[in-house]
Amino acid sequence: RLSAASSSAASPTPRAKTSLYGAVRAAGAADAVAGLRPPRAASVGLTPRGLPVPPSTARELCLTFELGEPKLPKQARQQRERCQYWGPDQVPAEFLGGLKDTWRQCVDERTFRAMFSDRMEEQLAALQSWKCKVQEVTCEHVLDLVLKWLTWMLFNTNTQIWKAALDVLAALLEQVRAAGAQLTEREAQIVVPNLLERSGHNIPAIRDTMEALLRQTLWVHPRLALLPMLLRVLSSKSKRSAACAARALAEAVDKQVAIVLVRSQKDLALVLKAAEDKDADLKRSATHVIAVLSLHLDAQTFNKLLSALKPSLQQAARSAAAKLLGGQGAMSMATPRPSIDGLATPRGTSDAASRIRAAGAALPSGRPAS
Repeated sequence: RLSAASSSAASPTPRAKTSLYGAVRAAGAADAVAGLRPPRAASVGLTPRGLPVPPSTARELCLTFELGEPKLPKQARQQRERCQYWGPDQVPAEFLGGLKDTWRQCVDERTFRAMFSDRMEEQLAALQSWKCKVQEVTCEHVLDLVLKWLTWMLFNTNTQIWKAALDVLAALLEQVRAAGAQLTEREAQIVVPNLLERSGHNIPAIRDTMEALLRQTLWVHPRLALLPMLLRVLSSKSKRSAACAARALAEAVDKQVAIVLVRSQKDLALVLKAAEDKDADLKRSATHVIAVLSLHLDAQTFNKLLSALKPSLQQAARSAAAKLLGGQGAMSMATPRPSIDGLATPRGTSDAASRIRAAGAALPSGRPAS
């Protein structure tokens, strides 16, 4: 019967009128004869009316929906959930169930089903719909809920899901920054640890995107509040994630962060330990953090910091610091810089130049000495 079906499908008579269903069955029979596997049913998405559409159309599908108000206001909701665990490890089922119950109050049933569907095409449609929604309206009143949903989507291993979720997250953070607002403490606790722990993705393009998102968080949350989260991931089992966290820490270091970090021996030990790690990328990134600290510390404090490193690592940190200081020497020559104890370097002396000399490095050639 299969042979007959395949021959009839391959050479139809001019007057043959085969139904769509019959043609599909005939084609499937021909594939079976040839030893080929039929295409997966999951490769076809659904329109809002339930009709099948091609995969390319399913990915571009944008559902329109109204965004309602949850019954519990944002402040009360975040106060109640302040100790609720939300990644980077598996989220407890009861917490995920609570998120679903809250979302049922905010969106229609069709959108809700797409957001929490097991089908990739419906998930992509939901993410694309949210990307459109973020560009249209402010999501401030449900920002914590959207961040929970997006970070939960990152438990999916599909690359397309990751890219779409990160696109929505980037649009959300940009919306917060453009409004001059800040993430609440709870919102930062939801998104930052998940980004940091997953930033060591094995696809370089996704790693770059996640590092860019971490830089975005520096605009929408206080750097001192981000410091404990960044330091915690320096000890991650994933060396790529730890290296990404070190690069994010280098971006976050300013004068206040540098002083707090140096005064905490426990926190500073995490950076120094990472600088001695066997992983080359983590070692290099942590050494760069130490070099960036030199921009905000006096020579005595910086040398004391280096004394805790091995001699070979001290030289690498001094060289990296000299390069950074050489680029900023012209700006800092006549500017007093507060020391770790709050004492200013006397005006007329160059703190940057003194640290270069203390590091045993000369000013770059071609730069006039002050």
